[in-house]
Amino acid sequence: MSIKLSNKPLVEAILELKWELEKIAKGVRRDPMYPFYVGKFHDLLKDDYSHIDRLAAAQLPDEITPHEVKYRFRKAKGAYPLIQAGPGVATLNFTDEYHWDAFLAAAKDFLRNLVEAYGLGGEEPKPRFSSILLRYINAVQVDPRDTDIIEYMSAKLHTKVALPDQVAASPQISGDPVGFYLSMSYPLNRPEGVGTIRLATGQSSGKPAVIWELNIQSQKEQSPREVDECELWLKNAHEVAESWFFNLIKGELENQFGGSEDA
Repeated sequence: MSIKLSNKPLVEAILELKWELEKIAKGVRRDPMYPFYVGKFHDLLKDDYSHIDRLAAAQLPDEITPHEVKYRFRKAKGAYPLIQAGPGVATLNFTDEYHWDAFLAAAKDFLRNLVEAYGLGGEEPKPRFSSILLRYINAVQVDPRDTDIIEYMSAKLHTKVALPDQVAASPQISGDPVGFYLSMSYPLNRPEGVGTIRLATGQSSGKPAVIWELNIQSQKEQSPREVDECELWLKNAHEVAESWFFNLIKGELENQFGGSEDA
């Protein structure tokens, strides 16, 4: 059985790849295939991502902006999903249209086309990935001015946080917490890497919200090298993130988001 949400809290799902850069001076590195690979990359993707946005960062020298996206490819202006590219970095971003099967299919095309565009027929496998990250950002509207945020985290997201009574009940405090931030990271064995859960108060669509972010990341020698390895990594990372997500929202929030089981 799998659980589907009719009113999912997802803000954005992101697959991010970074790769090693060429050292040209002390403290200075560059991507030898940028910006050439970007044109080829878009040429391979243009049937689905015909619109190009050139970001303000594209005006800055590449040597001082490593791993910073500079171009976006979309189906139409302002549309999602989108693909971003820059020196040493590329991302795939989904928002409301996200569901796992569509994201996985788009990720497979994204990976294959990135490697083809970057390698340009060379014999050496390129790019040499140094980081792969799957990130899910979720939010639900909650105003800490009206809600005991510590109690909310405990009751709705099953996360208990308690300060010493001498702090939480000190006479200088005049009300409930108005902000919250918690980050915890765990080593993972499948995929090899680190999983991070962040819970915080913030803004979503311009309104106060509780935000929870799930990040699965592998870096350096733990990063996959080949496209097939990246696809397997993505499936394993999604399995971890999905399990964490549904255990966090189990109960009231799952019902609020319209959870239903599909065979």
